[in-house]
Amino acid sequence: MGLLMRIKILLLLACGVVHAEPCWLDAPNHKAAPVDQLLVGANACGPAAMMNSFHVGTEKWRRVFRVMGGGNDKERMAWMIRHVGMKSSNHLFARPRWSGRGVGVEDLRDMANELLEKAYLPSLKADILFLDRGETAERLLQRAHKRMRKSLAAGFPPVMSVRRYALRKDSGKKSQWTVIEGHFVTLTRMPCKLQRGERSFAVDYLDPWRGRHCHGVIGIPKRESMVDPSGGAACLEADFPSAMIGKNRVRHGEPTMVAVVAVIGDW
Repeated sequence: MGLLMRIKILLLLACGVVHAEPCWLDAPNHKAAPVDQLLVGANACGPAAMMNSFHVGTEKWRRVFRVMGGGNDKERMAWMIRHVGMKSSNHLFARPRWSGRGVGVEDLRDMANELLEKAYLPSLKADILFLDRGETAERLLQRAHKRMRKSLAAGFPPVMSVRRYALRKDSGKKSQWTVIEGHFVTLTRMPCKLQRGERSFAVDYLDPWRGRHCHGVIGIPKRESMVDPSGGAACLEADFPSAMIGKNRVRHGEPTMVAVVAVIGDW
């Protein structure tokens, strides 16, 4: 290599022009066909998203299908709801884990862990992704990234709970952020690291609604949205252009956002 070329390379490095290729984490079996929740019903996104995580994870996690009834996705999903989802909830009084309205984060985790225990596999954890006391939005983004990265690196693509809110004003009441609809998806790709100062990160995910591969961004809301008492963002926003998640139930002119509510995974 000539002297002039060496000098050019040294100048580029000194100026920070040469960057290493970004590192990405992918689900081990990310090319697997996603489960379509509509094989069972519009309220089956939780079981379908959890099955997608098993499908696209490592072979270890796919062992859970051996303890489930049914020979295909539709039969396994229906079996999971009937035999595991209809058991009493430990979090809702006098209600089953799964109902006509779907399933909550803790109950979906409990459903998965019951199956995993039978398959002699590690149990999953859940983390609610709203601001903790004293936590900043930047710290919340780092916490969410850390949870998701650890689970994906462990071979279990995490299940994310996302929820559409609208700033709604009903007659005689003040405007408030109102839950419109919740949904579960499975994260399949994300960056290995958050660079200093970054306020978002790109993701690929499986949407169980019609079983689709989708792209999106998780980050600190750019516009005024749900806030904590100090005036900062109370949650992270999921910018998922392909996801409907209750769009048709938002009233004309209402501000709306999709929040990242929680993550279920192995960490």
